[in-house]
Amino acid sequence: MHDLGVRPRWRALGAEGLDGELLWQVLDAVPDGIVLIDEGGRILLANRQVEALFGYERTELLGGLAEQLLPPRLHTFYRALRQRYWAELRPRVLGADMGLQGRRSDGTEFPLEVGLGPLYGPQGALVVATLRDLSEPPRPEVAGIRSDHDLCLVEERERIGRDLQDRVIQHLFATSLAMHSLRSRLHDSEMTGLIAEMVEQLDLAIAEIRSIVFALAMPDP
Repeated sequence: MHDLGVRPRWRALGAEGLDGELLWQVLDAVPDGIVLIDEGGRILLANRQVEALFGYERTELLGGLAEQLLPPRLHTFYRALRQRYWAELRPRVLGADMGLQGRRSDGTEFPLEVGLGPLYGPQGALVVATLRDLSEPPRPEVAGIRSDHDLCLVEERERIGRDLQDRVIQHLFATSLAMHSLRSRLHDSEMTGLIAEMVEQLDLAIAEIRSIVFALAMPDP
């Protein structure tokens, strides 16, 4: 049996006209984690895979904020991203190339892909988020390292790649979000045009850094 704290919220969406138990079986059979989030970022629903992926009981998640599934360093970034997404609800996939990381209840982290989609019900708009662990097994080239020197080089390249991904790209993306938000509040066409050009340059910089990160991850010939 599922906890009683979840079912009333599911019924409130108007889905109880269908077979509620069947709906739960479908949700729990999906291989990805699924959460239902309101505009304030509160978790209204979570399936079994979310428990397995993050190590929380559903009762610990319901009513809590979605950012608890992310490292604290990403909370500000997540809130800015959520604000921007709610301004333009549409299906979207956010990957680890944006520096997204999930955080389990024991504090361990993993690269996270998040799929977002709006859901409209009697209570207004909500967002369905699918959560996928993008962790990969060790790369073959690392297993074949020939010396301690090679190992040090690989570790240093990976460290630089992580720093670029987790820090630099996040700061640039957060700045881009802030400028996009500022642009929507201005009425001076010349100023909004200038901000649009600056946002475009930031996006180009993010793309360039991502290409560098990709190159760092590639094995040497």
